[in-house]
Amino acid sequence: MGRNRISIFKITSALVLIVLLAGTLSEVSAQNHPSIIEVGEFRYGLPKALIENTDALVELQTIEAEDGTVRKFYLLDEETETYVGFTYPPFRNEYVHGVQVTGYDENEELFGGIKLGMPKHEVFENIGPATDSSFVEVTGGTFYRFEGKNYSIEVDSEDRLYSVALQGIDSYLIEQGWPRNWFRYQINTIENVTSTYMTDVSETDPTIFANTDPFRPRVEFTGAIREVPDRRKEIIDIWLTQMGQTEQVKKLFQNEFEVRENGENYWVAIQNSLIQPLLKETERGKYPTDLFLNMIGELDGEPVFVCNEFVVL
Repeated sequence: MGRNRISIFKITSALVLIVLLAGTLSEVSAQNHPSIIEVGEFRYGLPKALIENTDALVELQTIEAEDGTVRKFYLLDEETETYVGFTYPPFRNEYVHGVQVTGYDENEELFGGIKLGMPKHEVFENIGPATDSSFVEVTGGTFYRFEGKNYSIEVDSEDRLYSVALQGIDSYLIEQGWPRNWFRYQINTIENVTSTYMTDVSETDPTIFANTDPFRPRVEFTGAIREVPDRRKEIIDIWLTQMGQTEQVKKLFQNEFEVRENGENYWVAIQNSLIQPLLKETERGKYPTDLFLNMIGELDGEPVFVCNEFVVL
């Protein structure tokens, strides 16, 4: 199967045990993917630089928590006292992790056909009933959560919609009931992972990384897709064989898509069932994306990755 082209395969091992997460190498249903939910013109995943360079936003306040989480608030409309707040986590804080719009500007078009100031019963008619509520002492209103959703709302003492918040990706995954094994994909960057595992490999000899840790980088999809080149496909097939996978599983990885991280481009093999959701949900690279990756090898100085899932911000 390619021994004529690839003379030597080095097998490198970073851990004692080979870790293959349950369900990782099976066809993944697109229902796992959160749709892009917007609050007015704002959404989580927006670049911090874009927000800070927007002249129309007047900064009101910045709050920094002990854990490094930063929340910034901007005035949207003075007459209706409407403002927007963005949350940046202590890690990967170049993108917005959460968004909150508060006030009574009825021109703010929110998701699900709801608007600020709308009566509570109309809000629930549009987005469904809440599953949990609590009293808000500061405003005299009520805070509502929605099971399995990445948003929450607050209504004022007169039962008018006063505030809407979108939670970040990790909160969304938990609330959507993702199996806990997906959270073994540790947040990391492609740059860090490649610099860790590609220090002693040759630029001519193919290498199989038998058991590197799965990880989750945040990238931009360039919009480019290609068939996996033969030599890279051989590395994927050998790795899958070592994992004890069948020929049917090997057929899942026929294509690669190109991503960009910190100005560097990489090719990543992706399961067949994820290609169309990737194109649709990222709008061909418009939105940043979290990938669930295994780095499985190296060829000619280039890393070889397989993507088992993704989440669009």
